[in-house]
Amino acid sequence: MNLRFTFSLLFLFIVIGGLVAVTQVLRTTDEIDTRERLYRVSSSELVQIDIKAKQNEITFEKKDTDWFIQESETSEEVKVDQERWGGVPFLVGGPQVVRDLPEDEDEPRDLSEYGLAPPEHRIVLTLLGGRIVEVQLGAETPTKDGVYVKLSDSTDLFVVHGSWPDILIKLLLDPPDGDYEE
Repeated sequence: MNLRFTFSLLFLFIVIGGLVAVTQVLRTTDEIDTRERLYRVSSSELVQIDIKAKQNEITFEKKDTDWFIQESETSEEVKVDQERWGGVPFLVGGPQVVRDLPEDEDEPRDLSEYGLAPPEHRIVLTLLGGRIVEVQLGAETPTKDGVYVKLSDSTDLFVVHGSWPDILIKLLLDPPDGDYEE
């Protein structure tokens, strides 16, 4: 009787272990990030990042493995402060879309309602091979938690979380050149 009871418990533990393993595999496949991205760019493809406002502009250029700020007035290169720069190439690699705003086919969209005619800011990414990705940033959403954006080569309009452009615009206003003030 002890032997039969031991084998029954062993069989029960194997079945329970198998069920736990299967549910863990199924659970992890459901958690894959399926949210839409505005675009996708690998940080290894990036060679230049331009952040432009109406009266201000900054250019970051990658040379070998280092990033430099290109001073437009003096043509001087200033190496970026790695503590502040570290995640920026990953950040510009593809912001998540909070909401897609489909265009009504019967009525053309007035981009000025979204702060996109002309855009308030532009992020221009230059990739290996010369490919360009230009993101136009518009106004904040009425709830103040997002920003209207569009790609320059598309008529589609999206909303991204407001923190994404805030971080990039801060690079324009306070470049990561080592003279950072908190």
